[in-house]
Amino acid sequence: MYHYDPYYPIGNSQSYDIIQGCRVGKHCDILLLGCGDVRNILHTLHVLRQENGGKVKGRKMNIHMNDIEVGILARDLILLHLMRTIDPGNGEDMKFLWAVWYDIVLSEQHFNRLRCLSERSGKSWV
Repeated sequence: MYHYDPYYPIGNSQSYDIIQGCRVGKHCDILLLGCGDVRNILHTLHVLRQENGGKVKGRKMNIHMNDIEVGILARDLILLHLMRTIDPGNGEDMKFLWAVWYDIVLSEQHFNRLRCLSERSGKSWV
């Protein structure tokens, strides 16, 4: 009999603050076991930024992510890379990020852009 393991690339629950309101000093290390989609990390960073009036300079957070599903980790790394390198003021960049994050099938244009990004990193991961 075939065993089916559910695969939730965009999660199956609402995002939440992973530090649940804990105070974060100048340095913080977080280990996430079974991290899943990056939504919880992004939610936490958003909450921290709001609590500090948008000031995050001088703080260092190391977030170590782990998950049993290698595909989830690979996807998370791609998304975090895109979030760090795209221009949020550019509509095409935001459409690309949204497509990579939420679309089941990428358009040819978005697939080619993702492939070019992967090839620039020295190893093709697409």
